[in-house]
Amino acid sequence: MSAVRFPWLWVFVALLSSMGVMAQQPFRSLSFGEDALQQLDVWAAPKPGAPLLFFIHGGGWKIGDKAMSATTKAAWARGLGLAFASSNYRLVPKVRVEDQLRDLARALALLHKRAADFGVDASRLVLMGHSAGAHLAAMLACDPRWLEEVKVPMRSLAGVILLDGAGYDVARQAAQAGPAMRSTYAEVFGGDLQRQQALSPLNHAAAPNAQAFLILHVQRRDGESQSKALAAALLAAGTKAQLQAEQGVGMAGHIAINRGLGAADHEPTAHIAQWLRARGLLP
Repeated sequence: MSAVRFPWLWVFVALLSSMGVMAQQPFRSLSFGEDALQQLDVWAAPKPGAPLLFFIHGGGWKIGDKAMSATTKAAWARGLGLAFASSNYRLVPKVRVEDQLRDLARALALLHKRAADFGVDASRLVLMGHSAGAHLAAMLACDPRWLEEVKVPMRSLAGVILLDGAGYDVARQAAQAGPAMRSTYAEVFGGDLQRQQALSPLNHAAAPNAQAFLILHVQRRDGESQSKALAAALLAAGTKAQLQAEQGVGMAGHIAINRGLGAADHEPTAHIAQWLRARGLLP
């Protein structure tokens, strides 16, 4: 049967396609500020009382968007019985990293307040971040002042999943990274050592922290060394932390650990699901 002979077939195919797209669209988009980037997308849980997986995109604190691979991640998370959210935040150089942390804390506070609207158990929030998003997630989960400002209890962070971050010790990274990344760290964090230390999750590893961490890294020297250091500091402070080495080398592996998340043949996805299950975070 030819679509040329039956022009209505194009209409039918387009309708089916649009229905598929609509089915993958966010349950709702929410604003947590007046800026266009102060917005998040949230997919409701399949059943009430589920944990929420809250994703923070990467992009060197300067670029990126909540929509990057969010549909695939949301479908995977909901397939596990979770609610899923992906949040934007204002970007450097328009704002500072401190403002990004406040943006994400406000986004999390909005979801915490409206948890019942999306079938979420507000006491079981799980942060996940990739690259710069892993740094921001680790800061929220280690330095209590950001969540205290928005009255979200630290104990409500039931888990944190960090995907190949390298900003856990900002001062060390700013000094030892290659030329391109040194330039990024200089632009984002400046040259003030005290500020660099204040924005390093490693320096906030003492309790209180989120309840448990899964720290994944690929074979990338800075990401691996900083992931190991953060895991060691958390464990020394009595916080549950699991370090997980993944296949993949350099920037190709760094991109793949995030881009492939949710795919059936993606090993990090399987490791994350195992960890969630072991932590009692799957319905």
